[in-house]
Amino acid sequence: IITGKQEWSMQIKDLQEQVRMLESQIRDVEKSHQIDIDRLIADHEAHTQDVDKGWENRVLALEETLKDLKDGNMKLEQELRRGEDQMAIIRRRHEDEINAVSYTHLRAHETPEHLVCRLLLEKKK
Repeated sequence: IITGKQEWSMQIKDLQEQVRMLESQIRDVEKSHQIDIDRLIADHEAHTQDVDKGWENRVLALEETLKDLKDGNMKLEQELRRGEDQMAIIRRRHEDEINAVSYTHLRAHETPEHLVCRLLLEKKK
C-alpha cells in the first residue's frame, strides 16, 4: 500500500524527470537555433562581402571609364586646336583672295537648278 507521502514523492520524481526532459529539449532547440543564427550571420557576412566587392568593381569600372573619357576628351581638344590652327593658316594664306560679290554677280552664275529652287522658295512666301 502506497501512502500519501510516497505518492507525493513519486509524483515529484515524475515531475522532476519531466523537467529534466524539457530542459534537455530546450537545450537541443537552443543549440539548433544557435546553429541557424550562426549560419544566417555567416551567410549575411558573405553576402555583404559580395555586395561590397560588386560595388568596388563597379566603382573601379566607372573610374576607368571616366579616365578613358577624359583621355578621349583631351585627344579631341588637341584635334580641335590643330584644326583651328590649320583654319587660321588657310585664312591667312587666302585672305587676299576672298572678296565680297554682289547679288547681281551671284545671279549671273545661277544655274537652271538654282533658279528653280529660288523661284519655288520665293513662291512660298
